[in-house]
Amino acid sequence: MEAITEELCGHSFSASSISTVNKGLDEALTAFAERRLEEPYPSLILDARYEKVREEVSFGPGRS
Repeated sequence: MEAITEELCGHSFSASSISTVNKGLDEALTAFAERRLEEPYPSLILDARYEKVREEVSFGPGRS
């Protein structure tokens, strides 16, 4: 862990320091994800799929 943080951040951190920080982040993320919203947030979810079904099909002269 120390070598990775040294390379990425220019400072080394012990594995226990990283673990402590991650625990705090986990708690903050859980609190954020489970919070009650003050007002309704309508949403629209769209999903689409495109599939090519014809390849080089000809229906006669000048038609495609």
